Amino acid sequence: MDIPTPVPTLDEAAAWLEAFRPRLRTCLFGHPHPVRVKPIEDTSQCPLGLWLSKKGAGHRGAAQLHTLHEDLHAHAREVLKAIRAGEKGRANRLLEPDSAFTRTLEATRSQVADLRGKAAEA
Repeated sequence: MDIPTPVPTLDEAAAWLEAFRPRLRTCLFGHPHPVRVKPIEDTSQCPLGLWLSKKGAGHRGAAQLHTLHEDLHAHAREVLKAIRAGEKGRANRLLEPDSAFTRTLEATRSQVADLRGKAAEA
């Protein structure tokens, strides 16, 4: 029997996003177990994915956030693939400030901030 996973709040999902890039960088530099791989490989397992699947459907802007979220995971999987292949230089480039990963992360953070603001107004 599976134990139900608690649905995070949007604030908890936002906190997870803030720590996402630093955790990948920690993984890049060889620190043990800094990143849980399953939430990166399965978009429904990270806090934002859980929130989107359980609570996000009724929010305006959730469709755009869902697309950004999927893209963010695709970029993160590329980073993990490079790390696993021992391609640290490539992984580092994938995490640079002007990378697709970082641009998508920033767009995702912005969309989450917008939704948090709308939720606070309601």
